[in-house]
Amino acid sequence: MKVVLRMVIVDDSQQNMELILSELGRTAFDPYHKTVKSLNALQSTLEKSVWDIVICNYNFKKIDPMKALRITRELDFEVPLIFVAENADEGQIVETISEGARGFVTKRKITRLAPVVNRALKETAVRISAREAYRALQESEYRYRSIIENASQGIAIIQDGFMRYANPRLLKVAGADNAELIDEPIIKLIHDEDRSQFNNLYLQLLKGREMDDHLDLRLKPGAGRAPVRWLRYNGVNIQWNGKPAVLFFIKDISEQKHAEEKAKKSSRIIEQKSIALQEILGQIEDDKESLKKKIHTNIEEAVIPTLHRLRNMATPAQIKLFEVLEEDLRRISSPFIDDIKEDFSKLSPRELEVSRLIKNGMTSKEIASALGISPMTVHKHRELIRRKLGLVNNGMNLNSYLKSKLEKAK
Repeated sequence: MKVVLRMVIVDDSQQNMELILSELGRTAFDPYHKTVKSLNALQSTLEKSVWDIVICNYNFKKIDPMKALRITRELDFEVPLIFVAENADEGQIVETISEGARGFVTKRKITRLAPVVNRALKETAVRISAREAYRALQESEYRYRSIIENASQGIAIIQDGFMRYANPRLLKVAGADNAELIDEPIIKLIHDEDRSQFNNLYLQLLKGREMDDHLDLRLKPGAGRAPVRWLRYNGVNIQWNGKPAVLFFIKDISEQKHAEEKAKKSSRIIEQKSIALQEILGQIEDDKESLKKKIHTNIEEAVIPTLHRLRNMATPAQIKLFEVLEEDLRRISSPFIDDIKEDFSKLSPRELEVSRLIKNGMTSKEIASALGISPMTVHKHRELIRRKLGLVNNGMNLNSYLKSKLEKAK
């Protein structure tokens, strides 16, 4: 299948046009053409439609061949121009080729026209592809540079231990400009105490090893920089201008580190306060025990002797009351007082009082006399006490039960 060839012929000779069309038609081309006879017509034709090639009669007296060549060269797109001449000397051919013509064929060697056209089309295709590839590369480089220049993380390229590139974000974090960092030792940015860690990481990456995790290092204090800033490094081995280098992604984590340190301090303060609180609670417990002992001692050494003297002056009915009072005082000072309250929590204060008298062996009459109430009331109290303590219809003696419970609580 023949290839359609869209061409513009610059000539006014019908014989020349037929020769060109005939020669190209018998080859692999299917020529489609338009003839123009002036430079203005040539420029207008090329600007209005898409053409593959221009074939110009070098000996066409109405047109300056070099001006025709200039028109094709000044277009925004490339259309190769080939001259066909009745005859030409070597100087003329060299001049046109040096100015950008893609071929020069004489009528004597018209059979060379098709190969020359074919070569010109291929060379043009290659140049167009190369130009488009270069443009695409430039656009790609522009996009990547734009991404790097506007990245939220610092980006650095380190080669031979020197900073070869630093993006704006890194310059801002470091509080420096290009002149201060580029082609300067990277170690200038590293805190003195962290330099060995950085050197070890850098050498490992140069050997092609991958990082298992990030590395957090401090920025060296300096003019325009905060006293302590933390930077997180992630790196990878690359080639830069044909030599090994390390590409670092650097993130400012100062706020995170300061927050962590603040949290640690708060945790230590809370721990210290907790220890202090435990000590206070322990002291309170010790004070409680000490107070209990003091109460017990005071009851035994101060209250009980006085109670004994009063009992010696009491009537027989009152003596029993003093005995009950003494026992209650001792129970108050007992460490088992909480157990007593729990066992008898359902009883009213009067019922507790009656229970203590029953436990001490007093009869209903004696209790009534001691408390100033009737024996019938004491009897009712007895029934309520038995019911609340779960002793109804079980045959257990109330005096024995109370005595065992209260004796156990001592």
